[in-house]
Amino acid sequence: MLCKFYLHLNSYVVMVGDDDCYDVSNDVTNWQQLKQSYTRKNLGGVVKNYGSKIEFTGKAYELLVELWRSQYVHARAAFAIHVIDNSWEYHEAWQCPLDFATLTYDGHKVSVNCTEVSAASLIKSNGGTKSSYSVSALRSEYRLLYDRVMSYNEVQYVLTGETETEGDTFTKWHREMNDPVGYESNLNFPLSNLGGTIAPNNVLAPQSQDAYVNYGWASPKYMAEASGSCLVHVDFSAMEFWVWHYGQYDMPAITIMLYKYHVENHSHVYKTVLLQKTFNVEDGEHFTLGSSFVGDFEMEAGERLVFCMWPSGASGMASIATVYMSNDHAIMSWASRGEPVDVDVIEPSTLLHRILRMVADGKAYIDGEISSTIGGVTNTRLTGTKMLAAESMRGFDDAQIHTSFNQFASFMEAVFGYVYRIDRLVRDRVDFDSIIEYSAVEGKLIDGYSGTVVDSIHFVRNKGMFVGRLESDDKYSRLFVDYDDYMRILEMARDDGSWTEVLELPVFVDEDGVAYMYDIDARNLLEYHGEEASVVRFMHRSDLFHNEVVKTLESVNEFGFSVDKSRIYSGVNVGYDKQDYDSENRGRDEWNFENYYLTGVELTESKLDLKCPYRADCYGMEELVLKRNEEESTDSDEDVFIVKCLASTDNGKWKIDRSLTITGTYTDSVFNGAFSPIYMVEANRGYIASFCDALKLSMTRGCRDVMIGNDSVAKDFTFLASERLFKCGKIEVSTDDLDMSEDKDGLIEFVLNGCRYKGYLQSVEQMCQHDEALEYELIEHSVTCIS
Repeated sequence: MLCKFYLHLNSYVVMVGDDDCYDVSNDVTNWQQLKQSYTRKNLGGVVKNYGSKIEFTGKAYELLVELWRSQYVHARAAFAIHVIDNSWEYHEAWQCPLDFATLTYDGHKVSVNCTEVSAASLIKSNGGTKSSYSVSALRSEYRLLYDRVMSYNEVQYVLTGETETEGDTFTKWHREMNDPVGYESNLNFPLSNLGGTIAPNNVLAPQSQDAYVNYGWASPKYMAEASGSCLVHVDFSAMEFWVWHYGQYDMPAITIMLYKYHVENHSHVYKTVLLQKTFNVEDGEHFTLGSSFVGDFEMEAGERLVFCMWPSGASGMASIATVYMSNDHAIMSWASRGEPVDVDVIEPSTLLHRILRMVADGKAYIDGEISSTIGGVTNTRLTGTKMLAAESMRGFDDAQIHTSFNQFASFMEAVFGYVYRIDRLVRDRVDFDSIIEYSAVEGKLIDGYSGTVVDSIHFVRNKGMFVGRLESDDKYSRLFVDYDDYMRILEMARDDGSWTEVLELPVFVDEDGVAYMYDIDARNLLEYHGEEASVVRFMHRSDLFHNEVVKTLESVNEFGFSVDKSRIYSGVNVGYDKQDYDSENRGRDEWNFENYYLTGVELTESKLDLKCPYRADCYGMEELVLKRNEEESTDSDEDVFIVKCLASTDNGKWKIDRSLTITGTYTDSVFNGAFSPIYMVEANRGYIASFCDALKLSMTRGCRDVMIGNDSVAKDFTFLASERLFKCGKIEVSTDDLDMSEDKDGLIEFVLNGCRYKGYLQSVEQMCQHDEALEYELIEHSVTCIS
């Protein structure tokens, strides 16, 4: 195999034809050991890797030693291999920067390693680093109108009075009723509000109710008052009474009543009886309220609740009554919904861009993309997905979102079944001879600014100006007078709302081959060092394991088949970490926690973890908004949430997507059904099917009574053999067929001993400089007997 070697000084990239780029094809002594390999990482995309050490003599020796002596620790250089193809034309096989920290030389030879600054190696090094990013720099043009979730509230009441010496089961209440009784009067019971769980800023204010004899239903004593609309549920069924009546007139019956009235209308004419029960009175007889005192009713702002007793059919005056009341609690509960708030949200792709700049650490340019389709069909679960920082929910002025690349990748895989591959990006290089000073094309770059319409923008450091490239005539035109003008244009664009189009710029490359990237947060240009610009593309795993045969091996040997135990699991854990809320009642019907499944496979004890490090529990979002005016920090302040949104055309804001029917919950205000663990299983269906035929739910940490559409969140799954993306076999084979397919995601096949084997590339090593058999490791797709 014919090769050419190039050494480019004072650059981290090789650009053949530049003055500082040299052909050193005769100066590499260990060329037979240089190799490249392709490896599939974590059943995702195939990654390209390069050899590690290069030995130079001759002219290359002199160049590198002199470079080190003159530039010292600032020395930089890049190395590239070009190979000849069937048309006898050379093209680049790979290139890499040189690591001068590994430089050694003697009187004849220089040795220096390739430096691992590729996107793959940077992700490996920095992907686990959790960083904080300003939400204001990343936020979507539109904010989320968060219209809240109904909260469950509950308080308990107990009748109060004198404690009986015989025990505390009953309370004695002795009342001298020297007041007129009858139809126009009632006696309020003494109720003590024992408290409970009440959301802040609530629409219903419970309180203790003092004993009081009211005339004409005018009632200054009450047990609760509403400041807004709410649905109230009461359960006084356990309350039990004994009554002794002493007086000169009969009191044949009493009526226990719960009624409401408006604060502005005290007259009995305006009362509304909600619950009541009448009992015949015989001294010492027990009676219990029972089911007659369980019910639901609506309350509006300004209405008050009263719990009372009045004598039914009394003929006149009743002097003394003694009532014994059980100490069983009366329960009142209601739903309340807070006022809507606007919250900043972030597009997943925007967050990915920012994370990758942190990962690159100024050493490379790494872009990011997220596919909106699966097999060419729009992914409706991904469409409308936004990300929220907990600090944004809390309303912090300088809200930060805290995450890492690895967490983002885990989120994409667990929730959507997406994994990534790394592709090379070809950078534009400015042809300085074609720059036309101050030329202009009619049109506008952005709204509100009359300028030049261009296809890409570049900064020329030596000339101190920005130029724009027009694909139509391949010309570069000067765009702005200076850097400050450019910054002003960015400010105008951000205010205008169309700034993202301006900021999504390619890499800037100057005459010396020095490349720059624009940092959105710092608003400046950062020099980066590294190889070709790369793009990290997230896509559904099925798109990285497609069924088209891309390579047929005509001759094979050293064949071997084995079971890959590392891809077999006895259980699958799917979902999100269980959350504990401040209120024991809040979130009892939350379903977006973790589900545990058994696969029925006994070959291993390994568990597949498809947990999302972010959160999708709507009650968690609600609880953070409830703390919006509090300064005290919480354990959830660094959490990241995902929410399914719809575009609202009437108010220019995102709104919660509740189009998916959710039942079995406390209210219909809940959301994020699309992110349920059962749909996370569906998103990874082909992968899970590769090692099992069914999933049986063993436990869920969420509410198992919830239904999303027609699906139970506690349902089991079955899989067909035809759904498997691949199988658990590992195929190893050697071949002298040295031509590799450019498509690394399709099937490689061969026929051996009457069977056709098909598999996906797991790994292969290739020597760029000489012919040597290729040793493939394949992920089994199918084995079919054909004889």
